[in-house]
Parts: sequence; C-alpha cells; structure tokens
Amino acid sequence: MPSFSRATDRHLATIDHRLAAVVREAIRRAPLRIVVTEGRRDPAMHAALMQLAGVRSWQSPHCDGLGVRLAVIVERRERTDLMLLFRAAEAMRDAAMALGTDVRWCWNWRPLADLPAAIDYRVAPASAWPDAQGFVLAGG
Repeated sequence: MPSFSRATDRHLATIDHRLAAVVREAIRRAPLRIVVTEGRRDPAMHAALMQLAGVRSWQSPHCDGLGVRLAVIVERRERTDLMLLFRAAEAMRDAAMALGTDVRWCWNWRPLADLPAAIDYRVAPASAWPDAQGFVLAGG
C-alpha cells in the first residue's frame, strides 16, 4: 500500500471528504506516486494566483475545499508533465467511478467518467498544462 506524505494528508484534511476519498483511492490504485500539492486555497493564495497566474475569478471551488491540485513524484522530484498528469487523471477517473463520485478534471471540465480508457496526452494543447493539475468535486 502506498504511503501518504504528511503534506498530502494535511491537504486532504482541508477538502470535502468525498473528494479526499477519491484522491486517496487514486493514490492507492495508481502505478505512479501521486501527491497533493494544494487542498483548500486560502484567500491570500487565490489573490496571488489572480495576479500572477491569470486566474480570472474570485469564485473557485478550490477556495471552498471542493478542489485539489496533484503532482507526480518521479525520482524524488515533483513533476507536472502532461503525460504524468494524464496518468494521474486515469487513476482519478477509476477511483471516482469506483466510489460513484462525480469529479471533474479542470483540464477540460468534463466528468472523469467521460475520459477514454487510455488518454493520449499528445493531443493536449500546450495551454492545458496549468489546469491539468486540478480536479474538482462536481455539484459540491
């Protein structure tokens, strides 16, 4: 069984229990090491993202504990390559379906259940990268 880092546990404690359950199940199922890089987003962080990263709205599921950002650990380094994030999305899809929870991937805002069995990361536009780390609970 994979271990959960203290940071991942800390972030999972800040989000909705249904989304946290999906993330935990995805981590258990994934053939790679997934970590949580952001749980509930505080207002100061969101304001900084609005200025620095082009976030356009004060209304974000991440501020309500309904969103989470993930990364993959490879050779002890946090990675957010699209190929790896697509593999994490597959694990999230399988976990969400197993638990009957509607989770959306911020890359395309569609239900994870709609993703194909094998996602071809090569078709992703370069602009997809910033949103590919985010997953949100649909319907709060």
